[in-house]
Amino acid sequence: MNFRRFCLFGILAGLLCCATAAADSFMRSTSDYFGTVSMLRLYETEGAQETWTEVKALLARIDRAVSVSDEDSDIASFNRLAAGESVAVSEITADLLLRAKEAYELTSGLYDPTVYPLVDLWGFSPRFNRAGYSPVMPYDRPLTGGHPKPPAAGDIETLLPLVGLDGIELKQDADGWRLIKHTPSVQVGGIRVEAQLDLGGIAKGYGDILPAISSAGTAR
Repeated sequence: MNFRRFCLFGILAGLLCCATAAADSFMRSTSDYFGTVSMLRLYETEGAQETWTEVKALLARIDRAVSVSDEDSDIASFNRLAAGESVAVSEITADLLLRAKEAYELTSGLYDPTVYPLVDLWGFSPRFNRAGYSPVMPYDRPLTGGHPKPPAAGDIETLLPLVGLDGIELKQDADGWRLIKHTPSVQVGGIRVEAQLDLGGIAKGYGDILPAISSAGTAR
């Protein structure tokens, strides 16, 4: 999701060699990943600078792959597709979606990354946080105190058929991974709305653990 919130990535390079590091000897940096303010903290040990560079580059790659606000990301490209179309995606996006599918199945659908059309309907998508917001969709409402009023029940019912991970197929072939959209579109006020993904619900946690795993040499 796109609430501005603070999250802490405890990237402990001590998994490799920090047994002798002083507890207060850290490298620190505040950056913007996954639509949120993130603080990176790394023990200052031998090779820490190289690990630091690797961690930041990996987080940036994850962000570029699955950001809903980056028009060039895999997820943004998929969200623009019509039903029946597909797009090539990176291994990071594929791995994250496989984890999302696991969470979807373990929760019997309570976690579902295809709720993005409803996220937008409720006014929680990135476009509502940009300066100069103006309504563009038939269901948009004016902002009051920076947020729109709750949507009409009819609009919720109209968009609900777009929700369901079963309508999204991840396929691997000799050329790599492809993401295929099977969910039919719906019409809202004469405008076609397509099924869309938002992996923000788990991308932050994925970004938290993956750099530490990668630093230990066991990344997938």
